[in-house]
Order: sequence, then structure tokens, then C-alpha cells
Amino acid sequence: MINFPRQNWTDYRGKVKVNSVKLIGSVCLSFIIFANILSNSCNKGKTIMCTDQTTGGTGFTDERFKQLIKNSFDMIVLLDSDGNQHYVSDSCERILGYKPEELINIYVIEQMVHPEDQAQVRAGLTDILEGSTHGGAQYRHRHKNGSWVYLEAFGTNQINNPLIKSVVLNVRDVTESIKDKELILKSKQKLKMHRDHLEELVLERTFELAQSRDKAEAANRAKSVFLTTMSHELRTPLNGVMGMTDLALSRATDTQQIDWLSKSQSSANHLLNVLNDILNLAKIEADLLTLEESDFDLAQTINDSLKVQSAAAEVKGLRLSCEIDAALPGLLYGDASRLKQILLNYIGNAVKFSERGHVIVRAHALEQDQHNVLLKLEVCDEGIGISPEQISRLFRPFVQVDDALTRKYGGSGLGLVTSKRIAMLMGGDAGVESTMGVGSIFWVTVRLRKQQATANRAQPRVTGEATAGIRTAHSGG
Repeated sequence: MINFPRQNWTDYRGKVKVNSVKLIGSVCLSFIIFANILSNSCNKGKTIMCTDQTTGGTGFTDERFKQLIKNSFDMIVLLDSDGNQHYVSDSCERILGYKPEELINIYVIEQMVHPEDQAQVRAGLTDILEGSTHGGAQYRHRHKNGSWVYLEAFGTNQINNPLIKSVVLNVRDVTESIKDKELILKSKQKLKMHRDHLEELVLERTFELAQSRDKAEAANRAKSVFLTTMSHELRTPLNGVMGMTDLALSRATDTQQIDWLSKSQSSANHLLNVLNDILNLAKIEADLLTLEESDFDLAQTINDSLKVQSAAAEVKGLRLSCEIDAALPGLLYGDASRLKQILLNYIGNAVKFSERGHVIVRAHALEQDQHNVLLKLEVCDEGIGISPEQISRLFRPFVQVDDALTRKYGGSGLGLVTSKRIAMLMGGDAGVESTMGVGSIFWVTVRLRKQQATANRAQPRVTGEATAGIRTAHSGG
């Protein structure tokens, strides 16, 4: 049902729009036409239907005024004070299917207006009769074929005008407009329903994805816990094998036995390194890796890491050294063992992939204040280098830059991944810069604290030291 509020009549002046203004013009035209016809009719008091004399002094005939009304797009209706129609223009046949005489002298509100709209139409008519100059409303009127036609009526009260004595209504068919509005409304409702349903689908899908993510993370943690357990279970007997191999090697005198035992020892050490990498990665993914922080000497930690690789470097004729920025405090607080683990991986790779030249560990502070320092360590080599395409594959689990290099040099690809994860756990990051055929620089940053006892005083410098071919130097700040 069309909304037909009372204020459509009473508040007409403030709410009518452009189309309504056009209709008011039609009402005014109708009023002028009726005034002219009635003022010049031969028998005052008769309806317009019997007037046929010419107007005086205007040059227009009554017939011309009747033709204007007859051919008006809108339907002109005259009502008495009781609401009975005593004139309807010819347009009613086009709009409602009725001839004008079929609608004369009937109470249209009860006989033709839709039951649901009658009260509102009656109230609107009452408002006009009580003094409202104009009224405007939409309602349903029965068509001769039984269907309902939506009409829009605008009226003016001329009951007290002795020439008209009627309520003059200007009525037009707005059925198509109403249907268009209803179609738009239905489309909006349908769109809203789809939008609401889409939001429900998005929420459901988001919930499903969250559940899938949680399950995947739980499965990943379970896998990591399993790997951690298995790594311990494998490492325990492996340590026994390595211990017995070392004992046998210490007592062996036969050259062939010593060679066999040495190869067994080397293989066991390699297997232990792989197990350690798997254990560390599993701990990180399972959020089980914790930092054990304590006071440590940075120069000592770097030198200890270089010493571990000194034998392998000596076999290949490589020089190992470190350079520590003089502005960097030497005594720090953090997890020295995890920092050493990163250095061992970087230095080991530098020695593994270098056939000549120099491997240098550099240390300097990217930023520092009275209590904290952002340390950057770089391991520089003159090895085979890495292409930009290969760099993009680094720091991924079980990924090597080249299968041929894996067969030649070995490795699981876990060392760099573990190093990056540890660096991030320590508030930093890890990366690499490299040029093919020139060498590589693997770097790591970590956040450390200065030792309380030395935070406010200068640190003693460690002089150059040569131990197993390792040179330690401090560069000027």
C-alpha cells in the first residue's frame, strides 16, 4: 500500500517538488478556465456542461476553454462539500476507463478509492475544506477493468467562490512512476539481502579460515615438538657413537684403521650438526627456543668462533681475522651462545665456499645509547659469490642455492634459516650481499644491553692477538 500520510495535504507548501509545482500550475489553469466559463455563462448556476456562449471582450469562446480542459493531460474533477463529483473531464476515460457521465454524482471515496486509502483521502479532503489552499496525495483508484490505478491529486478549495462553488482537483496517473519506485525499492531490498548474506558468507569464510589456520599452526607445533623429541632421541646414541669413535681413534696405531675412524668421526660430526640445526628450527617453530642471557666479552666470542673454523681454513690456505669498531663496547649482556651459533654458521659457510683469500668478521654498532646497543656483525669472504636469483632462495628451510653446489659442498640449508630466526628473536634481522665471482657478506643485527658495570665508562681495548692464524684488530671510530 502506498504511504499516504496526512501531512501530504497539510504541509504541502514546504514539501512539494518540481513536478508538484507543475501540477499546481495545472490547477490554476483549471481554475482560470472555470472562472472564465462560469462568469460568461448564460445561466448562472448551471454547470459548465451547458455553457456554449462566447465570452465578452476576450475573443475566446467557451468551446475553446472546454477543448483545453478536454485535451488536458490531467483529469479535472469538481467536488461538492460532501465529496460528490459533479464534473469530471474527458481525460478520465483515458486514465480510468470510465466515461465522464459514469463518474458524475457518486461518492468516489467509498465507491472507487481503495479501502486501505479511503481514510487518508477523506482526511485530506477534510483538510482542504477546513481551509487548506492546496492539497497533494497519492492513492489507488479502481479502473473500469477492475485493476487499481495510482493517482496523484492536487486540489484547491473554491467552495466559497460564487462562480465555482466546488473543490477543484487536478488528478494525474502516476502508476508507472509508483511501479518504478516499487521496483527500485524491491531492488534495494534484494541488494541489501544479498549484501547481508555476503557479509554472513564472509564472516563464515573468515571463521573457517581462522579455524584452518589454527589447526595448521597446531599441527606445525605438534610436528616441531615431535622433531624436537626425535632429535634428542637421535642425538643421545649419536653422542655415544662419537665418544667410542674418539676413544678408538686415540688408541689406534694402524694407518688404515686411523683413516676409517677419522672418516667415521667426520660423518658423525656432520650428522650431529644436522641434528642440531633441526632441533633449533623445531624449537623456534614450536616457540620453545628461549634466550639465556648473561655477561659476555664480544671480542672473545668472535675469536672463539673463528678458532673453531681455523683448522678447516688452514687446510685451504685461508686467512681468518676480525675487526671491531673502537666505538663499540666490548662487554655486553645477552645470549652469547646463540650469537656464537650464528657466527659459526656464517664463518663455516665462508670457509666452505672459499678457495682463496681472506675471511673477515667485522663488528660495529648501528645505534647505541647509555644502556643498549644495536650490534651488526658481518662475515666477509672472497668465495664463489651468489647471484641475485639465488639470494632470493636463501634463508628458507631445506633450500640450497644450487643442487650442484649441494652435491659438492653438502649442507641441509637449515643453518641460515635458524640464524635468521635467532636474530629476529634477539630483536634484529639477517641478510646477505653478494657478487658472483667476487665474494659475499653475510650480516646479522641483534639488540644487546651494555653491562651495568661498564655502561658509564670507557672499555679497555684488546690489543692485536694472533692465535692459530687469527688476527684481532680494533678500527678507529
